[in-house]
Amino acid sequence: MPSTQETYRDSSVFSSTETLQGAPQTRTVYILRCIPARMAVFSTAIPLLIFSSAFSSAGWKVLEHLDKYLTDIQKVAISFHMISCVFIWGASIVGIYAAGMNKKPGHPQLFAALLLGHILLGVASGAWCLQIIFATAHTGDRETTCAAMTGYWTLICRNQVLVKAFSLVAFLVIWIFEIAAIYAANRFAKQLREEDVGKSVSSPTNPEYA
Repeated sequence: MPSTQETYRDSSVFSSTETLQGAPQTRTVYILRCIPARMAVFSTAIPLLIFSSAFSSAGWKVLEHLDKYLTDIQKVAISFHMISCVFIWGASIVGIYAAGMNKKPGHPQLFAALLLGHILLGVASGAWCLQIIFATAHTGDRETTCAAMTGYWTLICRNQVLVKAFSLVAFLVIWIFEIAAIYAANRFAKQLREEDVGKSVSSPTNPEYA
């Protein structure tokens, strides 16, 4: 008897498509009715990987070139910031793997859990790092320090307000991407769980895997 195929979408904002063809079900969860959850995970993990790489490299450059101008507490704050970026980088690798090669819900769930943990710790620590890194003494001392620097570091030193604003915006952008990635990863994990259920229902029970 020929197999039948049925495809439908629900009317909710976060819709899904299922294909039934006499065998395992394939279900695609959509975000905003147009973005597959798998693609959403990939599209948020890649920018997080790029941002974290850029910020950790920037922190390394600052420590390398401005070491003698920084206080010990500023060095600690920058180092903590770099560790935080490396953590995001590692989480992004998990997210890329979850979206690209994975078919188990555990990996996108791990990706979401890592990002959630970073956000919970990162809001307070990020604000502290910005406060410490850009903390300045008297204006005269700052001018003396800036004059002792060379090249574009002098320009950066003398425009700390703009640099601080840029850093704050960058932190906010990263947090927004993290929140979006957490939601997308949870939706994708839900899709994979439902696919597993569909396979177990449509396939005969195998005692070897019971």
